[in-house]
Amino acid sequence: MPELADLVTRTTELAASEGTDAIEVFASRGRRVAVRAFRGQVESFTSADTAGVGIRVVADGRQGFAWAGSLDEAILRETLAEARDNMCFGEQDVDNGLAEPDDVVRPELDLFDPNAAAFPTEAKVQLALDLERAVLARDPRVRGVRSASYSDFSGEQAIASTTGTRSWGRATTCSVSVSAMAEADGETRTRGRLRPRPLSHHAGHRSCRRRGGASGHPAARRQPAPL
Repeated sequence: MPELADLVTRTTELAASEGTDAIEVFASRGRRVAVRAFRGQVESFTSADTAGVGIRVVADGRQGFAWAGSLDEAILRETLAEARDNMCFGEQDVDNGLAEPDDVVRPELDLFDPNAAAFPTEAKVQLALDLERAVLARDPRVRGVRSASYSDFSGEQAIASTTGTRSWGRATTCSVSVSAMAEADGETRTRGRLRPRPLSHHAGHRSCRRRGGASGHPAARRQPAPL
């Protein structure tokens, strides 16, 4: 069993041993990276590790919730106590309750790419810089780039409850984005996968198309519209 899944399961079992409340424990952790390039330099770089747990308690139609930004077991005990305390102030509602497992088979989705998780930081920075450079070289009418950025996330999450719910999963995501500025006739317009060249072509093309003169597309123009 993955460590995070074991943690929420043990917390749920501990809570169940201390009372008759219905308990649900959700935990997650991961790492997020974001890079922004501007004028050939790294404008900003952010790398953050996140972790946290949420506990929901339901009893007699009342519901309490508490969250903590830590996976330390002592903090989990405090969070459970806080959720129970918050429940006392909740209004009774017969619809308050936890989901119960059914016979529906959960699809197994492989959303984790180890290559994305191990992608070097230097390469992430270079992608943002290369993207900005490629957009500026796309067309002489592209006079600037508002922002060229790279971002990714790698993490896992787990949930367990006293009704029998048990689930764990992990995933990676990554993307690049750019907003290009094209100028013609004194006016500027903007439009706005880890392959900078196709994306730079698309961004530059759309910016220039809005200014007119792009191959295969009519020139943009202003036209009065009677109302």
